[in-house]
Amino acid sequence: MMSDLRAPRGPVVRRVLAPDVELVPDALLGEERGDAVYFNNPVDFVTGLDGSDASLLLVVGRGQWEDTTGALEHTLRFAELLRERGIRHELDVWGEEAPHDWPAWRAQLAKHLPRFV
Repeated sequence: MMSDLRAPRGPVVRRVLAPDVELVPDALLGEERGDAVYFNNPVDFVTGLDGSDASLLLVVGRGQWEDTTGALEHTLRFAELLRERGIRHELDVWGEEAPHDWPAWRAQLAKHLPRFV
């Protein structure tokens, strides 16, 4: 069991702010999944964790481009995977006024970033 999220030879990560999680489709990854995929695709990485004491904050909107980019669907799926793995997380789903674009990300960061500094 891994208790923290760790990059190889890197620091321990206990809190993560993840705006608009976009997952890499399995069809693009193929059968070969090395460290590059494992540490850069959240679904691959999280499946190797159980009960981590990390805490993740997932933020996504329901506005323009969130559905066509897959960000809303992927973020909801990732939150479910975290729940299944027993990893503490918070899901903040914004409304239709929050498109998949910089103005929404700026507002989301302004709301949540103070918790991380």
